[in-house]
Amino acid sequence: MRTASRALRSSIASRPPATGRSAADADRESLMYKYLGEIRLFAGDVAPSGWAFCNGQAMSMTEYPALYTVLTTKYGGDGIKTFNLPDLRGRIPVHIGQGPGVDSYYRLGQTFGEETVPLTTQQIPPHSHSFEVAATTADATAPAGAMLAEAPAQSGFTGLYTDTPLQPGTTGALAPQAIGSTGGGQAHPNVMPSTAINYIIAITGSIATAATS
Repeated sequence: MRTASRALRSSIASRPPATGRSAADADRESLMYKYLGEIRLFAGDVAPSGWAFCNGQAMSMTEYPALYTVLTTKYGGDGIKTFNLPDLRGRIPVHIGQGPGVDSYYRLGQTFGEETVPLTTQQIPPHSHSFEVAATTADATAPAGAMLAEAPAQSGFTGLYTDTPLQPGTTGALAPQAIGSTGGGQAHPNVMPSTAINYIIAITGSIATAATS
């Protein structure tokens, strides 16, 4: 009887309203019909009867055997006593597969993406750094721990640059303040403007059959 009732509702939802029935009645019956595992958006904060929030909760395989045949353990669960509902909290659903211009193939139930992303040196735009020099007369000839400064008179310094190749062990790090520091190393937000709303999944209803051409 339940199967026949569902088939009747499906037939009613897919045909124009009969004489004596309003379009509103047909729309209402259409909205009542649902497939097991069907997901809809819902603006309320309490899941309607026959629905559950897509929050990854564990479901009993013995209590919801038909729903398990639809979801299996693609979204988690031990596959012995429990299976999990999809967890869409803070996530955006995308269609499975690999679309045009998309590098990755996404499987059913796969999660991916990051809320924040730290940039690598290859990802940051071209830029320059400030180079600090001292406004005093130089008093040292070794660069280690020092900063560039004005050469003193009669010092024997002939220039700032040289064509002589550096030999191993002849380099040294300048003082930390010699080159200005840029960046803080923090990850940047990777979330588009969004509005939080509930996704609900049908935990009762008809089992969908494969479409035929």
